[in-house]
Parts: sequence; C-alpha cells; structure tokens
Amino acid sequence: MNKLKRAAAFAAAMLMIMMMAAGCHVDPGSEPAKPADPTTDVEKEEKVIKIGVLEPGDGEYALAGARELLGIQYAHSLNSEVEIGGETYEIELVEASYSSASDGALSAAQKLIEEGVSVVLGPVDAAGAASVGSLFAENQIPALCCFSTNPQLTEENEYYFRVCAPASFQGKIMASMAAEQGCQNVGVLIEEGNAYSENIAAAFSEAFEAFGGAVIEGVYSSGTTDFGSVLPGLADCEGIFAPSLAEDAGEIIRQVRAVNSDCLILGTDSWESEEVIETAGSDATNVYFSSLFDESVEREATAAFTEGYQAWLNADPDRLNKNGGEDTAFSASALAFDAYTAAFEGIRSAGSAGGAEICAALKGVNFEGATGAIAFDENGDVLKETAFIKTIDTASGSFVFLKTQEVAA
Repeated sequence: MNKLKRAAAFAAAMLMIMMMAAGCHVDPGSEPAKPADPTTDVEKEEKVIKIGVLEPGDGEYALAGARELLGIQYAHSLNSEVEIGGETYEIELVEASYSSASDGALSAAQKLIEEGVSVVLGPVDAAGAASVGSLFAENQIPALCCFSTNPQLTEENEYYFRVCAPASFQGKIMASMAAEQGCQNVGVLIEEGNAYSENIAAAFSEAFEAFGGAVIEGVYSSGTTDFGSVLPGLADCEGIFAPSLAEDAGEIIRQVRAVNSDCLILGTDSWESEEVIETAGSDATNVYFSSLFDESVEREATAAFTEGYQAWLNADPDRLNKNGGEDTAFSASALAFDAYTAAFEGIRSAGSAGGAEICAALKGVNFEGATGAIAFDENGDVLKETAFIKTIDTASGSFVFLKTQEVAA
C-alpha cells in the first residue's frame, strides 16, 4: 500500500473512531447522517379553551356592555386556567363587539363560532341576545346572559342561561314594594317596542292587580321627551312605575315631580346609572329601584369581589375610564363576574371543551357568587328569591342600599 492509500485509510479509521466515541452508529456502506431539521419536529398541540364575549360597542347599551366586559376580564384574571383530565388548559377570551344601530350582533356571534369558542357571555341588550340565541343553539354553544331580562331567551332555548333575574322577577319585586308602601293605584310608563320595558311592565301589572291594586298604563315611543302627556291622571297616582332605560329615567323622575310632588316613584336595575342622578337632581326624592347587587351587603363573596375588583380597576386608568371614570362595582360588572365563574365551573365540571357537555354541566352548577348563590332552574334562569332595593340620596348624589325585598305571597 502506497503512502497515499495508507493516509486515506488512516483518516477513515480515525473518523470512525471519533463517531463511535460520540455515540453514533455508522453503517460503513451508508452515507454520513445529515443534521436533523428542527422545522420538521412536531410541536405539542396547544391546550386552549376559548370563551367568547359578545357586547355592543356603541349606542345606549355601550356603557353597560363595557362594564360587563370589565367584570368578565377581572374574573378571567383570577381564573385563566382550568384542569381537564389531568391536563392544564389556558382559557382565552375572544371579544366581539357590534353596532347596536344595526343587526350586527348576529354577524359578530358568527365570528365567535368560527373562532371555535366553547361558551359565550353576553350580550347586555335584549334585542342583541334575542337575535343570536338560535344560532348558539344550532351550533351547541352554551351562552350566559348577564343583564338581559327577556324571558324568551331561556324559555325557548336550552343553550341560553341567565345570571340576572328574568323580567317577571323584577316586575313582581317592585309590585310587592308598591303594595307594601300602601299604594292603591299605580301609573305604569312603558316604552313601546322595548322588550325590557314591556316584559317587566306586564309582570308588574299582573302582580300588582293580584294584590288588589289598580294599574293605569301609558305607552310612549322611543325618543319621547314629554312623558306626562302619555299618562293621564299622573297628578292623582299614588305611585309611578317606569321600567325604562337610564337615559329616560332621570327625565321621567323630573317630570313626575313637576306635577306630583310626593308619589312613590319606582324603577328597575337599569336606573343604577350616574346619568339618572345627574338628570333628576334634587327631584330624585322618594325614588326606589331594584338591583341584584350591592357592594355594601355583608357577604363574604360580595366583599371579596368588591375589594378585588376595585383594586383591579384602580391599577389601570384605562379600566377606570371604561367604567365611567370611577371605581364603583356596578351590578352589570358583578353579574358578568358571576357569569364567567359559572362558565368556568361548567367547563371544569364537564371536563370538556365541548358545548353540549358544558351545557349539561351548567345545569348542575351551584356556587356563592358576587351577587349571591348561583344555580339555575329548569329553564336556565338563576334561582333568586330576593332583590336589593336602592334609593337616591340627593344630598350626596349617590345610590344608597335601603333593604332586601322578597316577592310577596
């Protein structure tokens, strides 16, 4: 063997020894192995469960929708992971907003479905919720409304649940309040075409008449500014009940007081807005409305929510701004917090991201929430027996908790 061949053989032998020392198996008849391509490695499947949030981005419900979203975001900050089958899944919020001036809720809901959400929270307005309910049912995606009281949402849809009380509950609560205050006749102001106003008014009238009282109804159109003209005999009414939106409530109070200085004025949960106090001013006397949350109520879950939520709001100026510039824990936020918690408990109990499984699990959910005990009846409505009655302190310009109110027998 000449020197050249001996050198080549020596080099080959040395290469073999080095590769064996590195732990490699080499087939002498094969080509040298190529480095692994990291782009061909299979990544582990991402473990994410998506919860959709559907709210109006503008119009008369925009502020309430923003407060619902804040309550949901706070709840998510506390429970952003869930254990399923021994595996930890991240919970991702998928937010979709729509214009309340159009039929945008339906297209926004469709986008959430395309994103693969397992549950949907919202929307705050009855019209928006009514337009998307059947779509969620068709796709077997459970939804929880936080603030909409339309009874048809849950009565006709097994996939829709309600964390706030339905219209019939608020109507009966305020009818009980009027009867206990000794009213014999009550004028009821109803906004035509507004499901919230019409449904609660109907429940109030039925309950108050069952107590032996008389009801005089006045119907007004959206945009009305002269409420006295739609209710004859306003000066003689012992009480006025107006299940109106906040934008009308202040003016209703002011105009009622102009012709009837001491009658009882009753409203609903939508009246808990600084807009009502600003508009009504010193005329907001002897005014009472129902609510499903009050931060001053002495309950452990309520206190924990209020303290944590206010600290969370104050930690970010943008959150405060979206809450109307203050750190008050409003009903919409507390109810939304409980809706997210119910969805979280439903997912955990179901042990699945499947909508049908979560829907079945939600029917057995039972926990102490910010607004009280949360459990659902056969229709998917929250089981409630009492509401909080609040009034307005005109001196301080603030809402004040008065008492709890049960539906009278």
